[in-house]
Amino acid sequence: MLARLLEKSRLPGGALLALTAFVCLSPVKAQADIGHAQAVMLALLLICGGAALACRELTCERRAALLMAAGLVMRFGYVWYTVYWVRQHDIGVWDSAQGLFVRGHAYYIDHYVKHWLPPAEAFWQHHHPPLFHFLSGKLLALLRLCGKGYHEAYESLQLMGAAVSGLIMLVSYRVFRELELKDGALIAAMAVICFHPTFFVLAGSLNNDNLMVLFVLWAFLLTLRWRKEPSVKTTVLLALAIGLGMMTKLSAVLVTSVTAYVFCEKLAAKQGRETVVKRLMAFFSLCVPLGLWHTVYMALRFKVAPGYVQAPGVSIYIGHYSLAHRFLYVPAEQFSFLPFCQIDTQVDNNVPMYIIKSSLFGEFRFAGADFAATALVWVNIALIALSLAAMAYALAKRKGGLPCMLWCCHMAGYIGFNIALPYICTMDFRYLVPSVLCGAGFLGIASAETRSMGLPGKLLRGSASAALIVFCALSVAFYLTVD
Repeated sequence: MLARLLEKSRLPGGALLALTAFVCLSPVKAQADIGHAQAVMLALLLICGGAALACRELTCERRAALLMAAGLVMRFGYVWYTVYWVRQHDIGVWDSAQGLFVRGHAYYIDHYVKHWLPPAEAFWQHHHPPLFHFLSGKLLALLRLCGKGYHEAYESLQLMGAAVSGLIMLVSYRVFRELELKDGALIAAMAVICFHPTFFVLAGSLNNDNLMVLFVLWAFLLTLRWRKEPSVKTTVLLALAIGLGMMTKLSAVLVTSVTAYVFCEKLAAKQGRETVVKRLMAFFSLCVPLGLWHTVYMALRFKVAPGYVQAPGVSIYIGHYSLAHRFLYVPAEQFSFLPFCQIDTQVDNNVPMYIIKSSLFGEFRFAGADFAATALVWVNIALIALSLAAMAYALAKRKGGLPCMLWCCHMAGYIGFNIALPYICTMDFRYLVPSVLCGAGFLGIASAETRSMGLPGKLLRGSASAALIVFCALSVAFYLTVD
């Protein structure tokens, strides 16, 4: 029966709907159920493994579908056993007198439960574009209308993040297909996306990062397609992806560097230039109003400068450390003794170290998991090194130019952000999440390109495969057993 299910190309979507229904129907989504949740997650993962064994013809597409199904289990499972106020960024401060969160993202979401227009103030997180908070507020209003209480509604709201994280897998699959990855190369790239811990943590986050990443990756996918065929449909969808991404979080604008390059490339070609100009006029007429209306609104009404970011507290300021110390020095001993971010300026003052840690666990600590976390950190370092080597190799083979450009744009934006705002929180990997897609893509490209190298190529692919298998296994094991 499972083998027959795999013959349908809609397995990821079906698994997404089934898991959503399962979690919604669960009587309690709370920390007290962590053992129950993890047991169910393990059972579902074993079912995915059994489906792979039961399938008579395990094609590349079916393997990718099973990976996505397992990735959905991890995302929805994490959301199920994580209480909505745990491991959040700027969710707000609980006001017991009012019975709700004040300040923060929850306060912004609560505004849209009752209102349709932006807040008449520019405090706390209100400088953010409103799409995520608007959608969350209206979904929250619907949940309250269905009889759910304040906390119960927020618990259910987290499911939207898990669904968005699931869609990121699907969009990533399409990107890798556009990059012409297939067979083992495609599976290696998809394994990174499906089991990278940053997507588990983002799945439970009640802020705009997760949705913004989805729009950025969708825009990148459409840019790849537009490069091949600048049709009206692709032009409109690309404008929507970038415009809605910027209406979610302004840093989505970074993907426009890649899109602008492709536009210029098409304009430089003499053939079909008039058609391309018409497409670009349509693109800008839709994308610019969508992406910038809130920035203009905030500037005119509240005198908020474009790109404004609320300065964090002085307790996490690290600007007194030199740029060389912050960006070049790597205190390797921390990886063995302090695998988690400490939010301490005496410890967390180095960008490379913070990227490696926060890409696995966010800015959070997990009790009683230091050994597993340390092992995952070291395997993560190996995988990052392999992906950087794969990027260099792919570029030498004149492959992966646009993924490299996407990686460079986000890295440049991240470095500039940390120079302008030298705080612990600005080093968080959540500002670099699209780079995971780039690294996964380069691993896939390098895997495909080394097939003609004979024995050396086999050894390289074997080493990379071993590191990737261990990384995925440790990632799953950690989030299946963590308290």
